[in-house]
Amino acid sequence: MSPEHLQALRNAMNTHLRSEHLPELCTSLVRMNHRLVELDYSNVPHTPRECIDRIIECCSQNNAFDTLLYVLRELHPSVLTGLDLSSESVDLNDILPSKPITNLPAPNCIEFVGRKREFDWLFQHLLHSSSVRLLVVTGIGGIGKSELALAVAHKFLNEHMKLPAENRFEAIIWLSGKKEVLGIDEKPIVASLHICRTIEDVYSEIATTLERTDIKDASTYREQEKLIERLLRLHRVLIIVDEIESMSDGRVDTFVRNIPERSKAVVTTSEWNHDPRNIVAIKRLEEMTFREVRGIYKAAMAGEAPITLAQQRAIFEFTNGIPLPIVIALAKMRAYETFMQVMDWLQNPSSRLYQHMMKEQIDAVSKHHPDAWLLLLACSFFGRESGGSREALSSMTRLTEHRCNDGLSLLQQFSLVKQNKEGTFWMIPMMQRYMQAHLHSSTHSKLFEERWRELSFYHPFPTTSSHYLFTLVSHYNLVWGRFLYALMR
Repeated sequence: MSPEHLQALRNAMNTHLRSEHLPELCTSLVRMNHRLVELDYSNVPHTPRECIDRIIECCSQNNAFDTLLYVLRELHPSVLTGLDLSSESVDLNDILPSKPITNLPAPNCIEFVGRKREFDWLFQHLLHSSSVRLLVVTGIGGIGKSELALAVAHKFLNEHMKLPAENRFEAIIWLSGKKEVLGIDEKPIVASLHICRTIEDVYSEIATTLERTDIKDASTYREQEKLIERLLRLHRVLIIVDEIESMSDGRVDTFVRNIPERSKAVVTTSEWNHDPRNIVAIKRLEEMTFREVRGIYKAAMAGEAPITLAQQRAIFEFTNGIPLPIVIALAKMRAYETFMQVMDWLQNPSSRLYQHMMKEQIDAVSKHHPDAWLLLLACSFFGRESGGSREALSSMTRLTEHRCNDGLSLLQQFSLVKQNKEGTFWMIPMMQRYMQAHLHSSTHSKLFEERWRELSFYHPFPTTSSHYLFTLVSHYNLVWGRFLYALMR
């Protein structure tokens, strides 16, 4: 910028800008251009003339007048009225980077299939116009929480230049608490080279991704916290915390719940405590429909040996539309395993798949409710059609009505049990098989059988084993809760 233009701009700013305009001006300059970080309003003189002189000086030193002109046009166009700065015209695309800084892992699939409503929900809430700052995606293990968050993040990354300026993220940072993912042979694959466990790990990953040595070199956690907070307040950054429940530090939870206004955070988790504030939005992922799952079949088996409609239906019904076991099953079939071999694997409750999907979630819910394990075992007695009533489950577990209701509410919150329209409870076939395997190998098998036998006087069916009991309930489609209720009257 020529000296004449520079002096004219300085005079116009002194004429039109008042002290209350300067904080927003400084903040916008820093957000638009990281080289102007020293213009953080806390570091500049607060008298208008001195502050404007400092802005001019900093922009001159960093060759950033294009940023200043753009911000003035957006915030205070009157400053530029009457000034002949046509030779200094700039375009926003010359100021903003063509892509955000990121450490996003590559997508796990070539094409993201299904979940259109959930995808649109997450994408819309991440736009600048949404007041929501924290998005929480919950659901049972293997339901596709991480894939959804990753797919939306890559959309913001790949379509960065197509988005309006206010919707672009300057950085997208992936923070993973996930230790491993399953491969086709069920051998664990390290999910991330940088697993976060504590808030210090989180801050370190942010600093490394953004190449912020000042954050790395901060001597205390509090200094890092202050620098990170200022960074997220001045820049539009997307923070994604994958599997936050695996992080052992409660400060990470506090960090995402208090994300500064300009930035956004997405959290994937199997559990989340309710937050009444309107800056938090929660989406629970449910099982996919058969139509959505057929899209997975089509994408996964393209050009390979076809999978029949009957086989598709069998896999869908056993998995209840949970994507992870479906995707691995299809990968096994592409690796030339037969359909029967795949179904045998799916129905084996000792496989690593069951441990990966269910064990950690069951352990987590058991910490919240010590009787949750008993309720899960009791629920495994009932099929989807009849289900188990509250009365039946309370009688089976010997829990009070209050404790039984609390436990069932928590199990529903964790997506471990479902509720029919009739009000009875059931679990997906994979969960049922997993719990039945534990029931047969534990002392609870005899306990529940004895409680069933207490009622044998009232019905003609002898019960000699838990296996027979499962068959009996399934065959006669007993509405167990109503039966018990009638007996106890």
